[in-house]
Amino acid sequence: MDLMDKVIQLLDRSYQIELDFVAALPEEKRSGIGTHDHWTAKDVVAHCAYWKTHIARNILAVSEGEIPTRTEDYNEMNNQVFEMYRLQPWEEVLALMERGYNSLLDCLELEILSDLDNRDVLPWQEGRPIWREILGNGYTPYRLATKEFYNLCRSHLAEEGVLIINILDSDPFY
Repeated sequence: MDLMDKVIQLLDRSYQIELDFVAALPEEKRSGIGTHDHWTAKDVVAHCAYWKTHIARNILAVSEGEIPTRTEDYNEMNNQVFEMYRLQPWEEVLALMERGYNSLLDCLELEILSDLDNRDVLPWQEGRPIWREILGNGYTPYRLATKEFYNLCRSHLAEEGVLIINILDSDPFY
């Protein structure tokens, strides 16, 4: 299995687990309105979906010769994203989740990503391969987001997901 197949496999698997997660949520978890200190499941789903679309937009921008948008202050941006989606209906957040997943898959078809080990796609990669930017936004954020999702990921993703990431990169960060 080549690197592209591995990345697609991880994105597909992660998305299926996201779908399982949201399908298992009771109504009160879906309709809750969070605060900056206490995010609801909806806030976490919106947050992670936003970052998927964000990295996809940046990769698309570079492929079209445009300048990507760098986020300098992630805490401030996360607060903005939280406010942007906090009052959105659940259906809109689910649509964002689907768009995030599909936008990453669409990016993988771009010529600029024909080599996922490319270390010069985005100006801030600092020598890291582009697949790490993609998986960092498309696969790993959920593992740290909510207790419920952490438990679900631990039972569905941990062994094979961590194994695949460790095979792809020996960076101690992972």
